[in-house]
This record gives sequence, structure tokens and C-alpha cells, in this order.
Amino acid sequence: MQSLEAVLGRAPDLERDADLLTVAVARTGFTRTGTFTTDNALINRIQRNLEWAEQNNLVQKPTDTPSREKNGWTGDAMASSESESLTWEVNGVLTTYLRHFPDTQISTGQLPMFVPVAKGGYGDDRTPAGTRPGRPSRPGTRRTS
Repeated sequence: MQSLEAVLGRAPDLERDADLLTVAVARTGFTRTGTFTTDNALINRIQRNLEWAEQNNLVQKPTDTPSREKNGWTGDAMASSESESLTWEVNGVLTTYLRHFPDTQISTGQLPMFVPVAKGGYGDDRTPAGTRPGRPSRPGTRRTS
């Protein structure tokens, strides 16, 4: 609201300013393949929120959040793909996403933390997960320190 106040030159007022902003939803359209409901209104509301978030986080590729950068973090995709596939027809978008993996694999065989990305991730031939202390930098090797 602070930024809106700077633009308006005054404190925003929801009733007065209702017509100033237009909000649009941009999503990859998915056909529903399943539903989940209970007799508990709170659980049903949580499920609806989950479905909304799943659709927002699947815009051409699995992403972590619609309000931050739109990288396709591989761990997030792994964690959410089962739930998404129980509710939406996501085979096409997930198949396309998986086809990017070979293109992003680096010379050591590692994959970057997010896909698609320029080869080497953040500009080097290592991924953050592969360079943590005590973790081998190449498959089949050991660090001594």
C-alpha cells in the first residue's frame, strides 16, 4: 500500500479506488481430472486454495511461487507433481518440463537446481546442491576435507 500511496498522492481507499486497478489471472489451462471434498468447510477451503496455488504455479513449467521469480525449481516440481496430477491434466506440461533436463545437465552429470536454465545454472559448471561441504563434486568421487 505504501507504493500505491505514493502514486495516488494520498492514502488508498478501497471503495473510492476500486476501479483504479484491474487484476487478471494468467494460467495454463488444465482440464480437471479429479476432486477432493469433505464435510468440513475449512478442509474444503484449504483444498480450493491448494488448487488455486497449483494452477498459479504451473504456467508453462512448474514454479515455486507466483509472487517471486518464476524459476522451475526441480525440488518443488517433484514435491507437487503428484498432487497436481491427481487434480489436473498436467501430463503435457510436466513432460515438456522433463524434456529440458538433458539440455541443462552439466559435464559432471549433475542437474541444476532449476530447469530450464542456461547450461551450468548461475554461470558456472557446478550446482549449489553439488558443491556443499562433504558432498562429492562428481558422481563416484569422495572429498577428503
